[in-house]
Amino acid sequence: MRRLNRLENTAEHLRNALNALAAAAGDWLRQAVPADWFDRYQRRIEDYRLPRGEGPRTQYMEQTGQDGMRLLNRGARSRRPVMAAANSGR
Repeated sequence: MRRLNRLENTAEHLRNALNALAAAAGDWLRQAVPADWFDRYQRRIEDYRLPRGEGPRTQYMEQTGQDGMRLLNRGARSRRPVMAAANSGR
């Protein structure tokens, strides 16, 4: 049960970060992440039926972690800081 809560929390935090970036720097986000992320993280995690079984859940957990790291690394490597991109549209 504890592992499932961590998995839901991790995925929900990533979803919230993506939503905040979409509002603040949507153009940057569309270029920074693959299109399938929009399908994967568009709904609240508790609304999403998590995979059943240890193997599929482990795979989902690993994918979510890889996606989060990819987003962090992409933001860190960005030539134009993400928040500067967000503020330029105001």
